[in-house]
Amino acid sequence: MTGQDKIIELRRRGFAVDIVRIELADIRPALGSVAVSEADTPELQDWRFAYGLTAMVSGMDATRIARVAHALKPIAKRVITNLYRWPVRDSRGHPSVQLLQITDTEGLLTWQA
Repeated sequence: MTGQDKIIELRRRGFAVDIVRIELADIRPALGSVAVSEADTPELQDWRFAYGLTAMVSGMDATRIARVAHALKPIAKRVITNLYRWPVRDSRGHPSVQLLQITDTEGLLTWQA
């Protein structure tokens, strides 16, 4: 897992991001984003950097998303998940992302394709 150090540093200075974006992919995270690789076990990660914040978990594996969301639920204020398929082609043949499902612990953004 990478990216949480920048969030922790901000919090120590008295600031917080509006939303913690957690990507279940091997990417280079931007500020406010955390990348969880396939090698990371969600139940063994230290999620305290998300304490009291809204966390958005995105990825292509529904089971893995659910595991991360379950680990975050007692820590984060709110957990939103996005299950997507990538890469796909849109109606014009361009590379795109297909959103398949959204869940929200507050029930506001819940949606299923």
